[in-house]
Amino acid sequence: MNLRILACVVSIIATAMVAIFAGGRNASAVYSPKTALRPMQVDMFTANPNAAIPDNTYNGTLGSMSCSTIDTTSLPNPSTVNDVSVQVAMSHTFVGDLTIKLVSPSGTILGLVSRPGVNETADNGNDTAGFGENSNLVIGSPLTYIDTASASAEQMGRTPVDLSTGQTICVDGGTPCSYTPAPGTVAGLSNFAGYVGENARGNWQLCIGDSASADTGTFSSWTLTLTSSGPTAANAPISGRVLDTAGRGIGRALVTISGPGITTPRLTLTNPFGYYSFNDLPVGETYVLSVSSKEYVFANPTRLINLNDSVTDADFIGNIQ
Repeated sequence: MNLRILACVVSIIATAMVAIFAGGRNASAVYSPKTALRPMQVDMFTANPNAAIPDNTYNGTLGSMSCSTIDTTSLPNPSTVNDVSVQVAMSHTFVGDLTIKLVSPSGTILGLVSRPGVNETADNGNDTAGFGENSNLVIGSPLTYIDTASASAEQMGRTPVDLSTGQTICVDGGTPCSYTPAPGTVAGLSNFAGYVGENARGNWQLCIGDSASADTGTFSSWTLTLTSSGPTAANAPISGRVLDTAGRGIGRALVTISGPGITTPRLTLTNPFGYYSFNDLPVGETYVLSVSSKEYVFANPTRLINLNDSVTDADFIGNIQ
């Protein structure tokens, strides 16, 4: 009785497979990968340039600034930006001298600070526009630039009180330690949100320029915080053909696949032309394929497949018994 039931099930499967593959190989080879997004991840990257900021050299170009690079290629590939923020530890007297720019791997520029307190006419370091805010920065009190801050970087040293010469931002007068970007005349983005959707992987640069003489400082360190996401690796198919030694397709051969990417072995019968296919297999895994037939024997009935992309030539050759 059990053998009859098994024979009946196999017959039903065979009939269904013949119907599915009736149009030939192309009928089964059409494949649409199912792509899932991995959860957003937050990563922090820090660089320690500990470099002097060139005094009174800024002319609007990155080449006139002290720049430091952070490499984020350790992120999964691909990764796209969901959010960005920057923390900078630096010293400098007279913060109104300073322009700070963030540059993404795509070359997109965001001005974090542009000479606070100066009514600039152009992003060129021209001192005729005035000198701006006269308070200071110290390395031990780093500033964070983030879209959700309550104060604009244009108000550094002037909110909630106007600091005097010799006082320090984030230390004196209850002045905050976090600010929203204030690009001023810097061409590019107006906030970090403009980076959303860009490639997160690559070289990010932070550059600091000084537009007036006498007051100097050091670019000690900076931390880039990236929130990113991306697709998980798409699933892929394994397909092939079961042939006799004359190159003719063998129908109704039983092909089985097993491996860590699937919970239980999967079985399929070849169509009348010998074609078979297993779809939606997780990539990055090794699979075992095996074939059997009532009428044919196979010198190599088993194949190992390391699946990184679609496989379309997992063929077997059988000899008639």
